[in-house]
Amino acid sequence: MSVLAEGASNRIVQLPPEPMEDWRALPDGGFKRNSCNMAAFLYEAELTHLYDTLETEELKELQARESSDGRLAFMAHLKSLGVEKLSDRQLFVNALGRAKRAGLLPGQSRAGGAPA
Repeated sequence: MSVLAEGASNRIVQLPPEPMEDWRALPDGGFKRNSCNMAAFLYEAELTHLYDTLETEELKELQARESSDGRLAFMAHLKSLGVEKLSDRQLFVNALGRAKRAGLLPGQSRAGGAPA
């Protein structure tokens, strides 16, 4: 799958192929990822324009920092990484919380708690 990243370089980002076992069927139809990488996370959060800014960051480390520092300090950290718009930082933090609750972050069980 290719995604057009609307970042500074306006390049097409090639997402790595996802094995079928990384997806699960939803009770009301459709499928959902069991885990995701940064490119997939930004795509699902509709924040692909941040790919160039955050491509070297690890979701697991960002989630750990958000948990330890709190929302406001983490949003300041995102700004220091180059996420300039407040609305983008808010969307990122909200999407991170949804991914955490759904157990989609790397090293996390589906229940959103302990690592798998």
